[in-house]
Amino acid sequence: HTLRFHETDNSEIIAYSKTAPDRSDRILTVVNLDPSHMQHGHVRVPGVGSDDSFTVRDLLDEAVYEWRGEWNYVRFDPEIRQGHILEIHGD
Repeated sequence: HTLRFHETDNSEIIAYSKTAPDRSDRILTVVNLDPSHMQHGHVRVPGVGSDDSFTVRDLLDEAVYEWRGEWNYVRFDPEIRQGHILEIHGD
């Protein structure tokens, strides 16, 4: 019941999230659908204010990113990274 698909500004990038029933954990998955070419764009994370900042941690490689507002930039190079599985932490 908590699976949500999110807007992106690139049709070759798909984004969706799943939230725990008690809303304690939220995972955002963002994937490059093009296995042969670099793709980049923005993904919308609804429910975040335009000036709100928050931390996301990639569960694949433990990289941590600071994001701000609803729309955030992602870049996927097939030789380096095909996607993110991000754990969202609010500040």
